[in-house]
Amino acid sequence: MKTFLIRVLLVFSVLGMTMPSQAQIASTILYTSQSYNQTNAGLSYEGSFLALELPTWTANSFTEGTVLVPGASSPTALTWSQNQTVAPDGTYDGGFVTGSFPSQDGVVSTNLAALNSAFPFGTYTFTARNNVTLAQQSATLTYNANYWPTTPAGGQTAVPALAAASFASLQGWNAKSAATLAFNSFTGNAVTSSNSSMGLLSIYNASTSELVYNAAPFAASAGSIVLPSNTLEANTHYVYYLAFLVTRNCGPGRSCDSANPVDSLLAWKTITDGEFATLMAPPPNTTTVNLQGGTLANPVPLQAQGRIGQVNGSIGGAGAEDFYLFYWAGGQFEANAQLYGADPHDSYQFELIDQHGKVLQTLVLDQSNNFTASLSYNLAQGPNYEVGLLASSSNIDPNYSITLETPVVSVPESDMATLIILGLIIVVTYKKRLLKSGLL
Repeated sequence: MKTFLIRVLLVFSVLGMTMPSQAQIASTILYTSQSYNQTNAGLSYEGSFLALELPTWTANSFTEGTVLVPGASSPTALTWSQNQTVAPDGTYDGGFVTGSFPSQDGVVSTNLAALNSAFPFGTYTFTARNNVTLAQQSATLTYNANYWPTTPAGGQTAVPALAAASFASLQGWNAKSAATLAFNSFTGNAVTSSNSSMGLLSIYNASTSELVYNAAPFAASAGSIVLPSNTLEANTHYVYYLAFLVTRNCGPGRSCDSANPVDSLLAWKTITDGEFATLMAPPPNTTTVNLQGGTLANPVPLQAQGRIGQVNGSIGGAGAEDFYLFYWAGGQFEANAQLYGADPHDSYQFELIDQHGKVLQTLVLDQSNNFTASLSYNLAQGPNYEVGLLASSSNIDPNYSITLETPVVSVPESDMATLIILGLIIVVTYKKRLLKSGLL
């Protein structure tokens, strides 16, 4: 996925290049990046990556190529491809070579120094050949400094990251609603008239790798973008990429490397990826309630106009309880619980309890079932059933939804007076069970 993003990001940078009248090499490109991953726990470093590329103006002008890296005794062969348009200006894939430290498998590493050692500062010489016509052309690229995006205060590399509140809100986002995603701004390090800076945000369907949203390049000073409503689908897993990019165009008519007859493009990108899942869709013609649950002894009654199809909340750390009281008209009861942004090492219990404190059904939610589970039970008519979650272990406070596949109605007010006594009965019974199981 990240290799593909290289091409996507560079499309925005080559638009300013002008086509020469004779040369078939369109430009020389050096692209380098640092990658991070964002979770509830914060940011972690994934690795560094560099690509060298040689686009051409026509599809079959050359058949092979090499690049001589500064300090190397012999050139490195380029991986050559043909007949694929890669940019709106009409350039084609030529050859490219990549280096990644570590490999692009998400292994945590801090080997940026190793990458810089393998691809040092200096002059990179590209040579393209056609083994049929014997035509040959060379071009150079001068790489003498890094221009990483930096924090507005200057100095350290600016690592893109969604604000903690924005990251948390995405975990279980209602796909029908718009979302304002806030993030840190950055500056283009040593920006001159031949440089440009931009930010990019892309969202992909994690299952199909389909691009579902791509924000237009935004200014380095931008602190947020608005994700339009109905952009995402319900109950779907997504991956986002937030990138800060600085590019430097050099060559004819520019302030850097102006003596070079071929354009050169250098790009420095810092990118952060993260994951989230959208809220399950409630049954049609029902109400969604945003309501924090209570304890077993004092459950929160489900109160709303009409039928209640879903309740949303967040659950705290180990031992936390979020339970809801509801009235049931009798018959088969079905509900699904889904946690969003839970720590992979944590686990939760999804439980259904009757009027007398008896646990009718218990399901475990953990990484093995993607923190989702569905329960089903034939219930007699009654006003004081409970459904909810118990955190067996937890380091964070994930969001959750309990989707009532068989919608319920509000607890009748005439039954509210009995709830305190019933709650005491339930909690005593439940604590006895916890003691036996060793959870208390």
